[in-house]
Amino acid sequence: MKVKELILRNYKGFGPDAAPISFCDDLGNVNPVTVLVGPNGSGKSSVLQAIAMLVGTMVRGITDPRKLHWPGFNYDYIRNRGQKPIVEAKIIFSKDENLATSELEKKVDASFIDRHPFL
Repeated sequence: MKVKELILRNYKGFGPDAAPISFCDDLGNVNPVTVLVGPNGSGKSSVLQAIAMLVGTMVRGITDPRKLHWPGFNYDYIRNRGQKPIVEAKIIFSKDENLATSELEKKVDASFIDRHPFL
């Protein structure tokens, strides 16, 4: 899984019209490595926390990001100007990841899906 683009609106220091953050080169290919640099308070940790929040809700089976807890993260502090925060990502999966997901889908019964609406 690779993050192609991250869109943050009303999230911490990112306002409602913040530009999307691209993790691609000039040809649209996802960079194998991305380095976030900038002065203190410029949003480096906020970007990483937004990605962790998205992944955390998928991996941990927590459908409400307000229930996520880890050092340095507090959902109550992510709102910008009191507005509802929006965190979206465009993600690319490898062929192997897509195949594994398709195989898992065939094995999962309907009752499991009913108990885990995040799938």
